[in-house]
Amino acid sequence: SAGRIMLSVRGEVKLLPPTFTRPGTPVLDDAYVMTAIGVTLYAMLSGGRVRDLESALEPGASAPAKLPKLRTVAPATPAAVAQAVERLTGIAGEPFPNVGAAISALRSLLASKEQLETRTRAATERVKERGKRTRTWVYLGIGAVVLAALVIAIAIGSRAVSTSAGDKRF
Repeated sequence: SAGRIMLSVRGEVKLLPPTFTRPGTPVLDDAYVMTAIGVTLYAMLSGGRVRDLESALEPGASAPAKLPKLRTVAPATPAAVAQAVERLTGIAGEPFPNVGAAISALRSLLASKEQLETRTRAATERVKERGKRTRTWVYLGIGAVVLAALVIAIAIGSRAVSTSAGDKRF
């Protein structure tokens, strides 16, 4: 049940072990595990705003297939993530052949996300470095203009002083 799913302090999803199993409880096969993973991800990505999420976790329930497409509920969800979750839940697409294939697909999504973040971080660092160089050259340019203006002002001032001193001799 959804009450057994916990989020740890480090952001890891944990499944609490069952305290007991009732007689006649359906066996939790690969199909159920994939559906449970899909419904859990669906709930996390949609913020739990969809009715029937609790009943979708019941073994053998047809509720997951009746859930609306993820991107209609959570439009900001990347298409590849939504497709994987919908395949897990049975909402759309061909279901994964087994749990290993589903986990492999989710891992590849995570790896591509990490690659994108790494490239984004590297590009951001390059932009910051370019900005620092630009600021340095701007400051050097401003300093050169100020220095040139100071030299000109001193030259004009010393010429004015020497001219006035020469006038006093005559």
